[in-house]
Amino acid sequence: MFLILFSIIGGLLAGWVLSIFGADVALINVFQPLFSQVELTSQHYYVAFGLLGLILGIIAFVKKK
Repeated sequence: MFLILFSIIGGLLAGWVLSIFGADVALINVFQPLFSQVELTSQHYYVAFGLLGLILGIIAFVKKK
């Protein structure tokens, strides 16, 4: 269970490190046309990286069993 929690934190840390280099603005600008009814913000960016970490953590947890 801690593996999944650490994976979420790892995903958020990866998003934070990438945002230092401006990747958050670039990714928001790339994905904004796909979600024309919603204005994407940095909060969406961090939620996406947290969910990506969660998914990868679940996959790692299932493989470990």
